[in-house]
Amino acid sequence: MTQVAFGSVAFAEAGDSLHSDQGWTLSPSLRLSGTYNSNVFRAAEDETASTVAGAPVMGIQPAVAIASPRERNFLLDLDGGLRWDQYFDVGDDASFDVGGQSGLSAYGNLSAIINPKGTVSLKLDEAIVRSNEPSPYTGENSYNWITNELGGVIGIRPGGDVLSFDLGYHWKLYDFDTPALETLDRDIHNFDLDINWKFLPKTSLLAMADFRLVRWAETARVPARDDVGYPTLNNNNNNPLRVQGGLSGLLTERLSVQALAGYGASFHDAGETFSGVIGSFALAYAFGRLDLNNKVGAGYRRDFGEASIGNYYTSHQVYAEYVQNVLDKRLSFNLNGRFEARDYSAPTTTFGSDLYDLLLVGTAGAGFYATNWLKFGLDYTLTTNLTDNEYSIAAVDPSDPSISVLRGYTQHLGTFSMTAKY
Repeated sequence: MTQVAFGSVAFAEAGDSLHSDQGWTLSPSLRLSGTYNSNVFRAAEDETASTVAGAPVMGIQPAVAIASPRERNFLLDLDGGLRWDQYFDVGDDASFDVGGQSGLSAYGNLSAIINPKGTVSLKLDEAIVRSNEPSPYTGENSYNWITNELGGVIGIRPGGDVLSFDLGYHWKLYDFDTPALETLDRDIHNFDLDINWKFLPKTSLLAMADFRLVRWAETARVPARDDVGYPTLNNNNNNPLRVQGGLSGLLTERLSVQALAGYGASFHDAGETFSGVIGSFALAYAFGRLDLNNKVGAGYRRDFGEASIGNYYTSHQVYAEYVQNVLDKRLSFNLNGRFEARDYSAPTTTFGSDLYDLLLVGTAGAGFYATNWLKFGLDYTLTTNLTDNEYSIAAVDPSDPSISVLRGYTQHLGTFSMTAKY
């Protein structure tokens, strides 16, 4: 049956995928990694309710990708993988329950495109992810949840590549396996429209609209934590809208820009609602040989988002990146930095003060292809919340009427990886 569908398989060189005589490709891979996590539970240094625990983590991730022949009116792409992260306990402190954060992650993607080069095209896609993440306190088990997104996009190109309309719908489901997070289950129905007018060969005017229906499974959320009693917050359904327009493309052969501005509103059924200006601006400069894709870039973004505390948060974000490839892309380097200021709409009557985050994330990495099929990677990530924000909530122990929870933390991740891909 497999040979009828895909044709006989010809074993190509390692790193070039397996090819059938009908043009299908099969690309299996295996990634092994070793990481040191300096702050598994993302705890503050002096928080009485948590303990800063560092631990080594070993990961193994097999994956596979399948692609149909490219020169057809029907394109099919599938990929998926599993990942096991094993956290190792270090030290004699019993509160360091790091090993319990080990767990399985998985993902799967399916994309089908009908008439990809025609005046009217249809893309159908499905993406499912199972996540495993350490809980943000010294609990016994990790946080697990599933996200599933299913939908499609109708593409209309009456002027070839000059003018295009993309109308899409996606349904996204959040399903939390962890009992402490079950009240965060929700459905999102996402409608979007993108209009692109390419008035120059590599420069376009854009108009975009995005409308969502966010529906919570429960009327209230109770994010539990073993050592404190979190307050109950309302889950308010909302219908966020974003409408933006702008410019994207090349200003010169090496300098590119994207500038968007518009209006956004969260339209919550109850409580505070966001309404205001949103937008972004980014510049990138390509240096060296253009075929190596070397670049430096920087940008700014103003937006809002769904919050786990309060109805929403507003965000101001600046970022920068550097990417360089040498030795015909066998050796690559990257540097990225992002600073984001978030202000939450959480009620001060519940938390006693305004809540905000000052998030700084920096990454640095290097990758080296020893052969076409074997790649080594070395990566470092710094994540820190510079806020001095804290709030007091009721403690579990009646003899202690309240407990202060600090929201600032610092985490260092250093990873060495090896990826083999046939």
